[in-house]
Amino acid sequence: MAIAAIVGDMVYNFGEVIATPILSCLKDTPNQWIYNLVVAVHQGDIDKFNAVISDDGSNYSSQPALVSNHEAIKQKVVLVAVMNLVYDKPAHERTISYTEIARAVRIPLDQVTQLKNCFDGTLVI
Repeated sequence: MAIAAIVGDMVYNFGEVIATPILSCLKDTPNQWIYNLVVAVHQGDIDKFNAVISDDGSNYSSQPALVSNHEAIKQKVVLVAVMNLVYDKPAHERTISYTEIARAVRIPLDQVTQLKNCFDGTLVI
């Protein structure tokens, strides 16, 4: 269920998945990495996402759905991070610099303008 949600097209909110008792059962088990992955994607937390990939890469790469959708999952995490950046600001302060975006999504400043190409028009920068 968690992996299906992560790779699901146009699925960006994982609150209901995180709230299910089934996902909570993964805590403190060898499969906690799946729980951590769902939380990282839901929060748009690039550092947590990268930590899961780094710490549990063999588990992650053993899941064909994750491997074949890895780029889309990374884009989803980045998009959620940018959405969080926008919504964490007061409505009257939502002019966001490229520097802020670069810092939030952990990319070099000169790659920020390329983000919009990654989202096929979903992200307007």
